[in-house]
Formats: sequence, structure tokens, C-alpha cells
Amino acid sequence: MRTAIAQSFIAILFIATLASCDSNSATQEGNSDNSTDTSSTAAMSPIKMEVKKYSDREEGCKTDDCTYIELQIPAIDGGDAAAMKNINTYIDGVYREAVKARLAEPMGNTTIAAMCAAFIEGYKLFLMEFPDSEQKWYLEIDGSKSIVGADYFTVVVNHEEYLGGAHSAAFTQLNSFDLSNGNMIDITEKYGAGKLLTLAEAKFREMNKLDSKADLNDAGFMFKEGKFALPENMGLTKEGVLMVYNSYEVASYAQGETRFTIPYSALNGDL
Repeated sequence: MRTAIAQSFIAILFIATLASCDSNSATQEGNSDNSTDTSSTAAMSPIKMEVKKYSDREEGCKTDDCTYIELQIPAIDGGDAAAMKNINTYIDGVYREAVKARLAEPMGNTTIAAMCAAFIEGYKLFLMEFPDSEQKWYLEIDGSKSIVGADYFTVVVNHEEYLGGAHSAAFTQLNSFDLSNGNMIDITEKYGAGKLLTLAEAKFREMNKLDSKADLNDAGFMFKEGKFALPENMGLTKEGVLMVYNSYEVASYAQGETRFTIPYSALNGDL
């Protein structure tokens, strides 16, 4: 009898022990899952920018005065993968469109290196048609001055080129992106068109030593109907909103570009 009771007690104790082990195991797995979720968010790597360089030049040229192409393409990594992909896809498109527009013949999807080679090939075709020409071409597109902010990335792409004509050409492209989702930031919507216009016009007139009543076009500028307008290119920087009027946008080539920054203190304050 005692043996039967002892065996029953041992069996009950064994079952209780198993139940206790199963409970602890489930709790540990649950903690592990929670820990994984937290660490995947916390472990999101910091956002950084790298610059990839591509170049090609006229074959057999022995001097510094050669036809060449140089590209410095920014790319960002870290943070939200989908957001980074959106931004990098935009940057890649900017460079591809810029180079393709300067090729002698249409070109489909290919590598950046192949596009650089095609630019040089276009110059060779030009020389075949005009063998006595001493003209040299160049194309430089530099995005190395792009800006990584706390919650934004501003793509700053400086273009400079000479493909014939009286003089070279240069212009700057600006666009800012939200690092959380990769969407382009509408500067006008963010700060308000009215405030931006007021602050930008005051700064523009100050830079060009014009009082508030002076006619802009009489002063040599080319604003539509003489009314001040925001530039096509604006971007966020660490100091404020950078505004760039490229050559021919509101002034002649000889006058060059106009660029200035509206500080955040002014943008966030009352007018």
C-alpha cells in the first residue's frame, strides 16, 4: 500500500515538474521575441553617405587639356532600408538623365561606366565630322557636397560642362528628402510660400543692394512681369534653407548664380 502511495506521489511530482519546465520555456521564448523586436529597431544603423566616383577620358591624350567626364555620385546607407532605396534611386536617375542628355546617340539602361565611355565615344564621332577642331569637351557632375542632417538628406548636385559654344555652363540641383520615409520634402509647403517669399526677397534685395521699392528688372534681373519669385532649387542645410538661382534663371550668364541661406531662426519666427 505504501509502495502504491509513494508511486502515485512521484508521478504527481513528475507531472508538476514538467508543467513548470514548459511554463519557464514559454516565458523565455516570449522574452527572446520581445528582445529581438526591440534590438532590431534600436540596432538600425546610423545613416551615412558615401561617394562613388566614375571617370573616363580621351584615349591617347598626353596633356591636361583632354576631353573627359567625371562623376561623383552620393549614396546613403543605414536607417530605414526602403527610405534609403527611394533616395538612392532618385539620385541614380538624376545622373543617368544628365549623362544621357549629353550623348551623341540614344542609350538604353546600362551601367554608369558604360555611359561614361559613351560620352568619350561621342567626342570621337565629333572629331570624325570635324577633324580640324581643337575643341575639348568635359562634363563634371559632383554630388559630394550633399548633406546628411538629423532627419533629412539634401542632395546637392553641381554640374559643370563644356560641349562647345562660347563658354562653359554650370548649375546646381537641390532636393531634400525625409530620412524616415524617403519622400521628397516640399520646402514651400513646410514653411509656407508667403513667409519664404517675404524672407527670400528681403535677402535677395539686400545682397544686390536694392531697396524695397526698386524695380527688380530695371536693376538688370529677369523676373516674370517684374515680380519676385522663389528659385527652382531650394534645400535644407544645417543653417537653414539654401536657395540657388542658377545662371539664366533670373539673371544673365555674366551675372552668374545667386545663392543665399534663410536661417531657421527667421523661418520659425514671426515676420
